[in-house]
Amino acid sequence: MVTIDDVVRHALERGFFFPTAEIYGGLAGAYEYGPMGVRLLEGIVNERRKRFVFTVDFPVYEIHGSPLLPRAVFEASGHLEKFNDPMVQCKSCKSVYRADKLIEEKLGIDAEGLSLEEIGKIIKENDIRCPRCGGELSEPRRFNLMFKTYVGPVIDESSEAYLRPETAQNIFIAFRRVVNVFGGSLPFAIAQRGEAYRNEISPRRFLIRLRVFRQMEVELFTAPEQVREFSPLERFYDRKLRVLRKEGKEEEARVRDLRGKIPDTILYYAALESELFEAIGIDPNKIRFREIPEHARPHYSSFNLDAEVELSFGRVEVAGNAYRTDYDLKRHAEHAGISMEANYGNKRIVPHVTEPSIGIERLIYAILEHNLEDDGRGRKVLRLKPSVAPYDVAVFPLVKKLRPKALEIRRMLSESGLRVRYRDKGKIGKMYAWADMIGIPLAVTVDYDTLKDGTVTIRDRDTREQERVHIRDLADRIREILKNNRS
Repeated sequence: MVTIDDVVRHALERGFFFPTAEIYGGLAGAYEYGPMGVRLLEGIVNERRKRFVFTVDFPVYEIHGSPLLPRAVFEASGHLEKFNDPMVQCKSCKSVYRADKLIEEKLGIDAEGLSLEEIGKIIKENDIRCPRCGGELSEPRRFNLMFKTYVGPVIDESSEAYLRPETAQNIFIAFRRVVNVFGGSLPFAIAQRGEAYRNEISPRRFLIRLRVFRQMEVELFTAPEQVREFSPLERFYDRKLRVLRKEGKEEEARVRDLRGKIPDTILYYAALESELFEAIGIDPNKIRFREIPEHARPHYSSFNLDAEVELSFGRVEVAGNAYRTDYDLKRHAEHAGISMEANYGNKRIVPHVTEPSIGIERLIYAILEHNLEDDGRGRKVLRLKPSVAPYDVAVFPLVKKLRPKALEIRRMLSESGLRVRYRDKGKIGKMYAWADMIGIPLAVTVDYDTLKDGTVTIRDRDTREQERVHIRDLADRIREILKNNRS
């Protein structure tokens, strides 16, 4: 079975990720995207935009907001007051831990959302001690996760600013402008992707818990009644979802049979996420949606259905689907003293908000773990879907004498719109293995017969089957194979 150590080693060695400031010892909770990681990221973003932005039955407007926002935004949103995690510190070695996660790791129980008193009681009754040195832990206290800074040379409350802990607030403070420019008749949505920053108490597990990470978010604005009766959901009625209800019962049911138990708009995005995750290479048998109990929900949410993926070390949340009601818009309207209304029929109302928020790095980790395999000969193969593979095809000359012809074919394929990687280092078997390890689905080999009859060999990464194709038909044949593999 593939472990997190296997994934980390492969991701680092094959250029998917690098530790931030590695030459200076690194920065905990931060990683750089390497050349292969950038291309994997682009593939995920494109697949998500196709489903969440371009092919929906209502307007979706994209923005790209500033990650640095003034204090007033987070006073209104409630993050200054409530965006906290429980922290404990070892009295001996001074190591710090997120208390609820420490309880989960030691006892296997969910402590998220419990009060400080409840957390402290569990730690004492079970004699939970410092994992590093065995020392006694302090009483738990709240730690605000936002990075604080100041804008300009004057350092006081008027210049106080924060790096955003989520991308959502940019959308809410841009809401009024979008309505004024585009009309804003309900329903409509605003989408964004970008970096978010959280001063995590104890970042860990590679890409799973980071201080600098990327989100893909949508805020869907509807009338309250549309949350329960959302007509675009109809096209997903027959899609099956596996759901763990807050009472602890797990069921697999069609979307049509989950209506009434879960808000329509939440079901809509859960179905879209299920479709997206399968399309980018997440094992559908390892996807589950979990209804979050009230005590564990974010302060702005009245209903949460989070997407979880099963990994080698347990289930991990990769997306949160929150029904934020009118909480954010009303808070900003009150604090800024402006209207946050949109058109609904013949009246103006403050819309309700449904938010699907996807964590990109966690999704990437799941893709890597679910698709990294041993080829049976001691080598790793990364069986990425064509939609997220770093390249469509690799081009190899059998020997270096054939380099000019191979480069000519690479240029032809690139000009046709395919993403092509060329390599001529090593024997052909090693070049195939190199392409397999970074997830390229197809390889084209230029050999001596190419000079005689104009044909080349296409090799499939997953089946290792080969076929001869004439150069004039090569681009079309590659597209045909990739299309079949996508579906």
